[in-house]
This record gives sequence, structure tokens and C-alpha cells, in this order.
Amino acid sequence: MTGYPNKLFVGGLSANTDDDGLRQHFERFGELIDHVVIKHKVQSRSRCFGFVTYAKPEQADAAMAAGPHTVDGTAVEVLDILTALSGPWALTKTNCPSCKGGGIPLGHVISSSNLQ
Repeated sequence: MTGYPNKLFVGGLSANTDDDGLRQHFERFGELIDHVVIKHKVQSRSRCFGFVTYAKPEQADAAMAAGPHTVDGTAVEVLDILTALSGPWALTKTNCPSCKGGGIPLGHVISSSNLQ
């Protein structure tokens, strides 16, 4: 992966999964330097996807290789960030029954300032 070799997209999270739940699942593969469940800005409810960023690319690779993943009892899809931006997820799908559409438009630039 180039560009964001340490960052993974986690899609299909339960509406009940929070930042701590995401961290607890993914920290077993290496040191996390960031982890976030994306929330609606106004309603503060989960958009049912998030991101984890590892200290080293090898840790992200280990997490990918360990799949399939289940977080808080829900099967999730884990993709490297570049695949998530260009693949079938295109960061707009959701497997969350309580989430209506949403996601990040294809081509959107992801930075820590716009992940909240």
C-alpha cells in the first residue's frame, strides 16, 4: 500500500460499536496510533464504519491477514484504505440496519481533521 500503508477501513460495524470496541479488537495486531468510529455530526450516532491506524505497515498487514473479523459480535469488512476508496465499498455502503446511507464520497480526501 502506498500513501496510507498503516490505515485500515472497517465497514459494517454494529451501531453499538464505539471507539473503545474498535480499539479492543484491533490492538491485538499491533500498536494503534489512531482509531475512530465515524459518527453523524448532528445526531452523534455511528455511521457504522471506522478507521484504525497502526504504528507500522506490518501491523496493518497482520490485521488484514487475520480476517475475517468480528467486532462486538458483528462480522465486519476490513480493507486497506486505498481499496476502500476505489473498490466496491467506495466508503458509501453500510451493513448497519439503523444507518441510512451515508459514507464518504469516492475521491474524498481523508485527514484527521475531517474524521469527526
